[in-house]
Amino acid sequence: MMQNISLFFHWYFVEIPKKIYRIWSNYLWFFKNYFSITELIKSFFSPWKRIYFEKRTKGIDLEEWFGNFIFNTFSRIIGIILRSFAIVIGIISELFAFVAGIVCFVLWLIFPFLLIFCLAQGINNIVKL
Repeated sequence: MMQNISLFFHWYFVEIPKKIYRIWSNYLWFFKNYFSITELIKSFFSPWKRIYFEKRTKGIDLEEWFGNFIFNTFSRIIGIILRSFAIVIGIISELFAFVAGIVCFVLWLIFPFLLIFCLAQGINNIVKL
């Protein structure tokens, strides 16, 4: 009987928290790589999908140069805006996964004590009747 209780406590307080930690770290790894926040930050000012315009003719043509400049600037601005949204969504997802992991871990550890407390409160309420 004592061996079964000992096995239960080992399973509940050692093995399962390790599994919860592995699952939690997998979620954090997934969101980090799915949104690729570091790569988005590295390429923050790059044109969107590397689309840029470079049309060249012989000689100097200011109209062509300004056209290329405006197109490339808008491509970079679109890239900045879309990367900003992706970075914000990625950070929010990471924070949500981080907080959810901590909550699950803490709830798992306090659940047996909460169960004993609720059982004692229930018995106390029955005795008062």
